[in-house]
Amino acid sequence: MTYFSKLFQYNKRLCLAVTAFCALLVVVNLLKVETTPAFIWGMYSEKEVETKEYRILKIVVNDSVIIDYSAKYADATRFYLLSPLTYYWAITENGQIDPEESFYRRKLGKYFGILNPVKNDLFNDSVQQPVFMKWYSDYLEGATHIKINRLDVDILNLVYNKEGRPEIRRESTFSKWRRQ
Repeated sequence: MTYFSKLFQYNKRLCLAVTAFCALLVVVNLLKVETTPAFIWGMYSEKEVETKEYRILKIVVNDSVIIDYSAKYADATRFYLLSPLTYYWAITENGQIDPEESFYRRKLGKYFGILNPVKNDLFNDSVQQPVFMKWYSDYLEGATHIKINRLDVDILNLVYNKEGRPEIRRESTFSKWRRQ
């Protein structure tokens, strides 16, 4: 017996609801309407462009210790050493507006107002952004076991030379934090 026949025997209304949901999901996906996170067409439809220059973050603690977040840490720790910092970088480059908020504004258009009751819970706002570096330094201190008094984050622009080795083209300061 199939799932649907068992479901029909168990509960006819539930079977009808599940069948209608599946049919509706198939129809909206054929129309390429983004209805669920699993079927976002833009994820698969764009050609990947070759990158000439790469931008990475360099984390320097107390003016001397460079944190190598790509080695010696557990996967989860590596993720939290880089991911929140990268997201903070994206917020900064988006004019201090959470990129998720920009995405939802674009997708929902005039219906964005329905998120107002939960907006502060969904997006990083001007209250949360200034305290990020303090939070990040506390996390970094716990992960590295180094007392952090100064934290510098720089952006390195890298290119690959003719021998295939990365070279730093430019280095710029992204953020600085000092313990009070």
